Amino acid sequence: VTEQSLVNGLKHVAATGGSTNAQLHICALAKVMGIKLDIGDFDEIQKNVPVVAKFKPSSKYNLYDYHKAGGVGATMRAIRRHLDESCRLAFQGYTVKEYLDAYCQPVDGEIIHTEEDPLYPDGCYAVLYGNLAPGGCIVKKSGVEKVMFRHRGPAVCFDSEEDLRLDMVSGRIVPG
Repeated sequence: VTEQSLVNGLKHVAATGGSTNAQLHICALAKVMGIKLDIGDFDEIQKNVPVVAKFKPSSKYNLYDYHKAGGVGATMRAIRRHLDESCRLAFQGYTVKEYLDAYCQPVDGEIIHTEEDPLYPDGCYAVLYGNLAPGGCIVKKSGVEKVMFRHRGPAVCFDSEEDLRLDMVSGRIVPG
């Protein structure tokens, strides 16, 4: 694992609508490796990588559908120009370039899109800063409806997932 392979991994996670937890894990791994990679760096790296696939719960497709549609090779090929092709792949020892040059599986374009026809052209995540998140927070754009990309009005904030769940179950959270 190198800094550039970590960056490639981040780009692939973003291209496939990965969890917002990716930011925590990738930045933590970078810290252990002695690499400077914070929430702002995470945003800069992913913001121009198109989202070419997404899966449950943000889509009707699951990971088995992804595998049948072409899988990792297909999504790597779709974002190829964003990847450092000189990196070695841990599972085979090939470089990214060697792997992608040899990749020849059919791709289901309904599940795995191209860079020219992405689900989202400008990154999976939005990093937000403000009075509610002065250190920044991550929102997964590919996990919400586009009408939710802008909001003006009240916000309900929680310190834990458990507190949120209690308020949702009790009916204290209402539409709007």
